[in-house]
Amino acid sequence: MTAGRGQLDHVRAPIQFLDALGIERAAFVGNSMGGQAALRLATEHPGRISHLVTMGPPVGRMPTLFGAGGGPSEGLKVLIETYRDASPENMRRLVEIMVYDRARFATPELCRARSDAALARPHHLRNHVDGLPKGAPLPRWVKPELLPAIQAPTLLIHGRDDRVVSFETSLYLLANIPDSRLVVLNRCGHWAMIEHADEFNRLVTDFIANTRPVEAIGPGGSGGVGTPGPPAESPATGDDSLTPTAHADAVCPASSWPGPRAVEAAAGRPGQRRRSCGP
Repeated sequence: MTAGRGQLDHVRAPIQFLDALGIERAAFVGNSMGGQAALRLATEHPGRISHLVTMGPPVGRMPTLFGAGGGPSEGLKVLIETYRDASPENMRRLVEIMVYDRARFATPELCRARSDAALARPHHLRNHVDGLPKGAPLPRWVKPELLPAIQAPTLLIHGRDDRVVSFETSLYLLANIPDSRLVVLNRCGHWAMIEHADEFNRLVTDFIANTRPVEAIGPGGSGGVGTPGPPAESPATGDDSLTPTAHADAVCPASSWPGPRAVEAAAGRPGQRRRSCGP
């Protein structure tokens, strides 16, 4: 039986999953809608999340400086069309708009596989389309006024060339989540974890391993912001690798422009310098 939109809750499901496995809290990594759900989890169940990592999460309606204004983004329009008709051609358009490097990642094999998977679940497609007038794909949005109360150390990763959710969204989150830092990747679309997989894995692994979570708290509880752990050994560097350190206020790749560039800005840390990496 398919749940109706009134029964959907993208946060209740992972909480039930943790309970079933006997896990008190965990680090949550979410892309797009998954990032939105992780933000809600951090505001509604702060004691169940140790670290928060998001990649291009939508945060509801907000003024845009760099993204589309007056309606859905280019990528969201294609996404909606594809939910209405998940044909191989529409799926190709969707995958192409999700990435920066179309030739490498929007392959015919991937587009066909995603189309077949979508068409095999018509109830999922129908549920999404039926909910469009009600604000699909999310039945509930994170409440912006609760973002400053997020206790979990937060890493925001966003593609500079994201045509689905503008990187301005992550700038907004950076300004509102006290213990947050932002990495913006050039030559990267909505799928940072795919287009820059090695760099993404290094960033997330280092962040979780070397940033201590706050003490477990319940709703309305108190606790300090996450603190850096002991410095990790620097990984070997290559032309486009990063050398992250636990106490760095900025992390730059070894390569020079126009290669991929990452800028990590720390927020909410009194007395800490902020700097960006130049070309």
